Amino acid sequence: MNKIDPYYVGAFEHGLIRIYSIDLPPEEVTLFATEHNKGTSDHIWSLKDWLGANPLDDTYVTFFDVADLGSLGLIGYLRDGHNVAAEEIDADRPTLEKITGAIAVITSSAFGGVEQILMTPREQSKFYGDIPMHHLLTLKEEGAVVTFKPLPNEGAKGTIGKTPKKKPSDAAMSGRVATIALLVMGLLVWLMIKVGG
Repeated sequence: MNKIDPYYVGAFEHGLIRIYSIDLPPEEVTLFATEHNKGTSDHIWSLKDWLGANPLDDTYVTFFDVADLGSLGLIGYLRDGHNVAAEEIDADRPTLEKITGAIAVITSSAFGGVEQILMTPREQSKFYGDIPMHHLLTLKEEGAVVTFKPLPNEGAKGTIGKTPKKKPSDAAMSGRVATIALLVMGLLVWLMIKVGG
């Protein structure tokens, strides 16, 4: 089974659910995880900045304290609310059962179909110091098909389905030059006739 890279978001990614812990005091969680002043110059969304995601749609970002799920629990929430496959849950059950406190759940739709690389913990630490969130798990919805690796380099992007242009042959170039020369000569002859007439 291929391991999902949680920091790579594919352009056609669908059906992945990324789970992050929010390692902040309860009174700071909402401030950190909520988008403020949307559409203004005072726009602030610490969670988005921390992820390094662009775009990120808050419609598909949920945060809560696991204790608030009550008897449903995190496993029930993922199974019933996000249609996570039973085999996915079973494979990660020990980890899921240990998750407590505030978490953020981000689905593939949040990234708007834009291929991107999210910031790694090393990058986050470099830019922001103490890391307020940690990736815990990435799970798949039932039936989700996942592309596991990004394109190898920038030059490869956008070439799928395109036929590369062939360089014209020397004979074709000679023909073009001859055609242009004949047109120029014809124009000169016409000018001489006009001037002489």
